[in-house]
Amino acid sequence: MTAIDPHLLEDYFKNVSDDGLENFNLKVGGIGLSVNATKDELFETALTKYEEFLVPEAFPESVVFYDVQTLPDPDAIIQAFDQYKEIYTSSAGRFLNVYRWDFFGIIDIENRTGKFILFNTTFMTYESIIRIFYSLLAVENHGFLIHSSSLVHKDKGYVFFGISGSGKSTVVKLSESDECLTDELTMITKTEDGYFTSGTPFHGELPIYKNKTAPLANLFLLTKSETTYFEKLKQSDIYPILLRNVLFFSDDWELRQKIFNTVIDLAKHVDIYEMYFEKNNKFWRIIDNGFKNED
Repeated sequence: MTAIDPHLLEDYFKNVSDDGLENFNLKVGGIGLSVNATKDELFETALTKYEEFLVPEAFPESVVFYDVQTLPDPDAIIQAFDQYKEIYTSSAGRFLNVYRWDFFGIIDIENRTGKFILFNTTFMTYESIIRIFYSLLAVENHGFLIHSSSLVHKDKGYVFFGISGSGKSTVVKLSESDECLTDELTMITKTEDGYFTSGTPFHGELPIYKNKTAPLANLFLLTKSETTYFEKLKQSDIYPILLRNVLFFSDDWELRQKIFNTVIDLAKHVDIYEMYFEKNNKFWRIIDNGFKNED
């Protein structure tokens, strides 16, 4: 697929205006982001959905959303981008060009700012961009977003990851007595006190999410089975498995190196298991018993 000329993208932004834009400020896993956009129905939907994650202070890390109708000949622009059914990215220096059929934009990786033009007036267009932005911000904070469900169990965070259909939402449903942080995208970050898992407002099948952070105890690669048992993964096996499940789009070399180093360090400090599980909550009993598999 032929990439769109990044200079062409930059030219489009010369025709947009910041007049009338308002902002809301998010804090997810301790990481702030200011979103600037027209105060319309999508804006109000964001305020409702992200209510738990809204904070009053603005952040230098920011993204601006412009409507395509502010550009000349919007129908032609939409048609030009219609071939990009999935998210496509390309780097030019430390600038990341991002485009899909419903949006395009430029992210300044160094300054952690971005500007996007929206072709589609649905909330998923809004949220797709915010997810992309947080995937980059997490890396800069010694962490990452991972496709997973996560729960707080006895004051510790547990992350359950795997491909679509592996059972991420099922684990949440089987854990009604525990707090669900998310069933779709978990934020993992590192501080002086170790690794932590945080809830995000980015949910999947279940509209359940919580703005809470807990010390990360373990990660589990999910495999459905007729019996429930755990196998500890070797460090050499962990890297490709984790990286396949991390949400990340950039081909920027520096960011890729950071995320790889984070995964290596995480594997040294946090035990990661493959969890074979039946459709019941027996897995919590085994976890609480120190991963002693039952006969």
